[in-house]
Amino acid sequence: MHETPNRILTPEPIETKQFHNANDAWEHVNKIYTSSISFLRSKFQAVLSHQSGHQRYRAFYPEIRITTTTYDQIDSRLSFGHVPGPGRYSITVTRPDLFK
Repeated sequence: MHETPNRILTPEPIETKQFHNANDAWEHVNKIYTSSISFLRSKFQAVLSHQSGHQRYRAFYPEIRITTTTYDQIDSRLSFGHVPGPGRYSITVTRPDLFK
């Protein structure tokens, strides 16, 4: 458990990593997600059973970031899997199991 400067308890931080393999990236995202969900579930149970006082808790969904420096014409009928141009993009993942 980690305590922020304003006394909010969070799961231990998990190192940000760079991946070139989708399966390895998914495993890491799922590890972050599972850690956060387990932390919140245990703290919620502690509050319900009156084992915890007036403490504040926070966990985070994993974030995926990509950087692209190229642009190519794409099929505009695609609903996902493309970005509009070069740049940095990020998204949080709320259910990594849906992407396995």
